[in-house]
Amino acid sequence: MSKNILIIVGPTGSGKSALAHDLAEELEGAVLNADSQQIYRELSVLSARPSENEYRNVPYKLFGLYSAEKNTCTAGEWRQLALREIKNSKEKNQLPIIVGGTGFYIFTLLNGISPVPEVSEKIRRDTEDLLNTMGIEAFYKELCIRDSQIARKLKPTDKRRLLRAWEVLEATGKSLAYWQSIPADTSDIAAYNFVTVLLAPERKELYDSINARVLSMIEQGAVEEVKGLERIPDAHPVTKAVGVKEIRAFLKGATSLEEAIEEMQKETRRYAKRQYTWFRHQLQPSLVIPNAYIQKDRKGSQKTRNEIKELL
Repeated sequence: MSKNILIIVGPTGSGKSALAHDLAEELEGAVLNADSQQIYRELSVLSARPSENEYRNVPYKLFGLYSAEKNTCTAGEWRQLALREIKNSKEKNQLPIIVGGTGFYIFTLLNGISPVPEVSEKIRRDTEDLLNTMGIEAFYKELCIRDSQIARKLKPTDKRRLLRAWEVLEATGKSLAYWQSIPADTSDIAAYNFVTVLLAPERKELYDSINARVLSMIEQGAVEEVKGLERIPDAHPVTKAVGVKEIRAFLKGATSLEEAIEEMQKETRRYAKRQYTWFRHQLQPSLVIPNAYIQKDRKGSQKTRNEIKELL
């Protein structure tokens, strides 16, 4: 059985999902999600989750797995899920193809994660209720008193990280900084050979793809999807997805649909730039593809796939 595991990363709009799908068809692979938004079932359109037709042709794992109304998925939880699916794929003689734009997920898979104990859903809910009651400013000040070691590393407005620091302290009696100081264990991936591919298209090519992608999302029902997120708490990662804030502004009458689309395109371009910068500085890819993957370009797409297959 091959030890190889393929990882495909790149900024949003670079065609990494299409590349993963085509390679999975050619190589009898299984596609494993590494996108922190695609793991939630409520966010299908805005996260560009695979279509029903794509699901029929290739095994897709870790897509739409969590309900945002009930759960959040931490990087550590995702890592355990990914390792389980890698093992399952190997047992079926399938090539695991990990694809996604959440760099921290990939980093965590390759480098391990500090052993922070599990936090119960009750503590998570109680912590969020407390923040909502106190207000974020008072909550931050109290965290500074209880755990100055971690609080000084956080922005006073970073609601999600403030909640995380508080709930870990509440659940374990120790600072999150203490748990993060413990060296991560990577013995569970020692048997694997990771091949990492970075799609790095030119700016104009990427931005044109992003602008078209946003228009397609609107046509596919992004507005209705955002309407369905009303019951999701504001602190949940789903509400931070590009497009949610912009469409909510339109639904409230604060902007026109055209203005919302322009803002979505602008924010997606900014997000793609951050992704690309992160991947170039934090990962050491086995191969960099200097263009987007476009399925309609049969000659170019086949060339890209052949380059990757030579590494496997």
